[in-house]
Formats: sequence, C-alpha cells, structure tokens
Amino acid sequence: MRGLDDMHYQSLIIEYLKTFERGRLADFDKMLANKLPQVLDDKQRKNKVRNLLQKMRRDGLVVSEGWSWTLANS
Repeated sequence: MRGLDDMHYQSLIIEYLKTFERGRLADFDKMLANKLPQVLDDKQRKNKVRNLLQKMRRDGLVVSEGWSWTLANS
C-alpha cells in the first residue's frame, strides 16, 4: 500500500508543477499537509515530502534549481 500512496503523492506534486511550473519545499509541505497520514508528526511529514522529492529527482521526474523544484522535461 505504501508504494501506491507514494505514487499518489508524487502525482499531486507533478500536477502542482504542471500548474505553477516551479515549487518550493514549503509549497509541497503545505499542499500535502492534510493528505499525509495524521499519525505522522510535523517533522515526519516534512521528511516524507523531502524524501518524495529526492526519489522523484533520482527517477528523473523533477530537478532541483536552488531552492525550487521544476519538472525535468520543462
């Protein structure tokens, strides 16, 4: 189930980037805050978002440009 959840969160990040072209970690934290499991505390939620972005970067979906993130193919 965890892999499916991660894919869902990644698709939300991709949709955000398609709409706004770039986003900061704080933007994704805010967007996913009420979508991540409530059993996670704030620090765990921030780590989850950061880990999702790093996995997406390794998979070639997004790139980090300083403090912001964009889609890899844009």
